[in-house]
Amino acid sequence: MNHFIDTFKEKLEKVENKEFLVDNEINQIQKFISNDEPYQEIDFEVAFMKESNSVFNLNELGNPVFFNDIFNHYMMYGEYQSILGNVISDDEVLLGDINDDESVMEIVKEAVCFADYYKWLKSFGKEKHKPKSNSSLTHKQKMLALHYLGLDLGKYDNTKSGNIIGEILGLDKGNSRKYLSYLSGGKNNVRTVNNLKAVLDLFDSQQLNEVSNIIKKDIELLTK
Repeated sequence: MNHFIDTFKEKLEKVENKEFLVDNEINQIQKFISNDEPYQEIDFEVAFMKESNSVFNLNELGNPVFFNDIFNHYMMYGEYQSILGNVISDDEVLLGDINDDESVMEIVKEAVCFADYYKWLKSFGKEKHKPKSNSSLTHKQKMLALHYLGLDLGKYDNTKSGNIIGEILGLDKGNSRKYLSYLSGGKNNVRTVNNLKAVLDLFDSQQLNEVSNIIKKDIELLTK
């Protein structure tokens, strides 16, 4: 479990512009964990008072220099043991004086948890911007879907109609012309049970029951 992720998900459900929230949170974290000189002497009182628009109060995450060092090291190398100069495992902890300081180790745990949260945000953002996948329907199934939507090209030249459909769908014009001849009637290499079931799933998903019922009857006829 990651309490940062859980809290952010709760916030995400309440906002209208989810994309902005994700992008803004990533930007706020990047500002917070970026130090030009991470080991420089700083005024901690001023550092902790620095405001942000993050979902979290970043000023309460602990010593900003130490926290950021752990965060950045973990992000780059996938571990934080070496930066502490000791060996840490899930079953056994072999640390020197630093392990005796519970407040310091709490910062370490929070920094690692926060880094995992940041990686989750970045992955979430990529998923949001990922181009939608192409339709899973085949060329024949797309033609059948148009047919059941009421497309009737009977009064037009089959060749010209097929070329236009192929251009609209971005599919092979020759096959589009050929498939036009098989959209109605009995069983053929376009009107197969599998193709009709795929088209039925499409109409069912949109709850177009009137069309779905027609396709179901056609499937029954093909299976007799």
